Amino acid sequence: MSYTARILCVFVPYRYIIYLLFATTLLSCNPTRFVSENEYLLNKVKVKNDNKKIDLDEAESYIKQKPNKHILFIFRFHLAVYNLAHIGKERKWKTKIGNVVGEEPVVFDVTKTEKSCEQIKSYLTNKGYYYSNVTDSITQKHKKKVNVTYYIETNTLYKIRNVNFKISDERVSSFILPDSTSTILKKGVNFDSDILQNERLRITEKLRANGYYYFSKEFVEFEADTSVGNFNVDISIVIKNNNVQKGDETFIEKHKQYLIDTVFFYTDFDPKLALQEREKYFKNFDTIQQNGYYFISTNGIKIKPKVLIRANYLFKGNYYDVHDVDRTYRNLTSLKTFRLVNIKFENSPGINYLNSYIQLTPLSKQSYKLEIEGTNSSGNLGIAGNVSYQNRNIFGGAQLLDSKVRGAIERQSAVIRENEQQIQQYLPFNTIELGGESKLYFSTFLMPFNMEQFVKRRNPKTSVSISYNYQQRPDYTRTISNATFGYIWQGNKNLKHFFNPSEFNYVNLPYISWKFRNSINGTFLENSYTNHIVTVTSYGFLFNDANYGKRHDNLYVRGQFESSGNILTFYNNINNSKKVDGSYQLLNTRYAQFVKAECDLRYYHKVTNGTKMAYRAFGGIGVPYGNLNVLPFEKRYFAGGASSIRAWPVRSLGPGSYYDTLNNTSADIKLEANLEYRFKLFWVIEGALFVDAGNIWDLKKNDERPGAVFEGKDFYNDIAIGYGFGMRLDFSFFIFRIDFGIKGRDPSQPVGERWLQWHRKIQPADYSFNLGIGYPF
Repeated sequence: MSYTARILCVFVPYRYIIYLLFATTLLSCNPTRFVSENEYLLNKVKVKNDNKKIDLDEAESYIKQKPNKHILFIFRFHLAVYNLAHIGKERKWKTKIGNVVGEEPVVFDVTKTEKSCEQIKSYLTNKGYYYSNVTDSITQKHKKKVNVTYYIETNTLYKIRNVNFKISDERVSSFILPDSTSTILKKGVNFDSDILQNERLRITEKLRANGYYYFSKEFVEFEADTSVGNFNVDISIVIKNNNVQKGDETFIEKHKQYLIDTVFFYTDFDPKLALQEREKYFKNFDTIQQNGYYFISTNGIKIKPKVLIRANYLFKGNYYDVHDVDRTYRNLTSLKTFRLVNIKFENSPGINYLNSYIQLTPLSKQSYKLEIEGTNSSGNLGIAGNVSYQNRNIFGGAQLLDSKVRGAIERQSAVIRENEQQIQQYLPFNTIELGGESKLYFSTFLMPFNMEQFVKRRNPKTSVSISYNYQQRPDYTRTISNATFGYIWQGNKNLKHFFNPSEFNYVNLPYISWKFRNSINGTFLENSYTNHIVTVTSYGFLFNDANYGKRHDNLYVRGQFESSGNILTFYNNINNSKKVDGSYQLLNTRYAQFVKAECDLRYYHKVTNGTKMAYRAFGGIGVPYGNLNVLPFEKRYFAGGASSIRAWPVRSLGPGSYYDTLNNTSADIKLEANLEYRFKLFWVIEGALFVDAGNIWDLKKNDERPGAVFEGKDFYNDIAIGYGFGMRLDFSFFIFRIDFGIKGRDPSQPVGERWLQWHRKIQPADYSFNLGIGYPF
């Protein structure tokens, strides 16, 4: 048994889980075991609809009774566990499992079916189908099972014919009527209550962005006239004035616009003490004034006022704007200096003026952390320790310093077996890693020119980092020194940009084992394992929308482009610099020259409560040229392992149809696609079924490895396919993952024999166990 498999047996008695799944599968074949006489198990529920414009998922949400939960739409796992717990002699542990994991059989209830019809009809009415019909059909599939089908006839839809406004306040009218083209209610639009509600919110937001602090959606009403005939509706949007109660009398007042008066920053606000001491708490503050703002604290101002002013959008004399409040809140929160940010308003002594109170509760300025953790680097197991230090306001300008010292030992499964006594034989690990890094984030752009408006709108940060990493592996020893200067800024609420104008890496390999050196001598890969410098300019973006589309799914897109060595080569060319062994050098070391681009697309679709489909597509390419004719090994792609194609161990797949006995493959191109079905089992345990496909390839025609080069017309013949199942333990703060992958299509096999299960029995080399932390994607 492999080392990885032995670890798996220690942590998870998976054979017992297989026994449990087998038993529950058998019991799921008789799900009506505990359904009483004259009762029926609700087997299946369907909704049939004559109108494709109706969202069936939304309509189904109004059904009051649904069948027992399924896995893969056919397997009633939770019902089977319930049945298993109630078979035989009663035991406390069985009852506990039945209650926690199991699910009682859903017994058909005709009254809930009737109520569901009423609820669906009410939903259709709200959508504008006032003459819809909803009926049900109950079919007995088995003597103890029934299927329920709901039939929806929407009939004619009411549509909006005309829209007009009724606004008695001329000042309010001056904001709404000129913007009437932005209304959601237009001629021909469905008479839909959700659309009406969205229009109400639009008007409210419009007015609250123009000084109407006390305006709320309750002041917006609709009058609908359906008497115009032909299933049309005339809509009147009514904006009511404010009713003010004074004693026993009610007065009607026009809505008031408010301007910002004084802005107060409470820089060390304690909400707990404020609640306990009330007015007494606010008498213990010291106040300073700067640029028209008041800064209030109990122990002195710890953060530079100009940082808070730069983050602020609330200016004296401006009309109250809800968008300015949101921007101020986001900017202050993004400083990562405050635990709580609260912005409140109160009427000031001036007429129609508001004082703004920005209450900031700081985080602890300094923190230390000691971590001991198990590691899994693409399937390689190890133990790591980190000592980290964080200072959230090191220079008083909300600068964040994050420093870490790290040590780790790991067992590399894809290495040369001969370690030449580099690492002591009695250790179960064969890789040592030591290193440290420091990152310093500034809460603005460090630029030689003024970008004040960009800073206020895009909430940028400047990052400076240095790091050093020492790795001792059985096949080589290397050190990597890095220094990076970059910028981060917000595009919109879902989009973030990254730009590193300068990144410097110095890679030194003081030792390479003779066996590994012999394996690459004379090949183009030899240049990847020499001392080199990598200077990179890069741009990247991250788009992450957790509420994408009508189904509120999650869309994630990450892209990155890198350019290395081009500026240095241009400089050397115009200065006629001398080459050493055919290459320019920097600090007496050859530097790399390449361009590289990659994109990672992920889509997460919620199927039902507790089940999800996760899709991923990845493509990347690096093109070396000029000063170094091969990508540095730290920039090359590999395939296989816990977060790639899981049926292959890390770095053991490809490139192309080539089979590497050393299990240390890398290449210039990577294409990969993953599909995973995730489902909740019980407690913290989740299950998964997955299919992975892809490979890596090289670009250079002089690659000596047969079948390793990317051929545009035939690359699909080199696609590897793996499939399998997995289990996740979701403890909220981290997820422990076990995946079992089986090779389906192996491109390293002869043509015609690549679909393994069609040509031979599964062999031990055809499957792989993977342990991981977090989801694979």
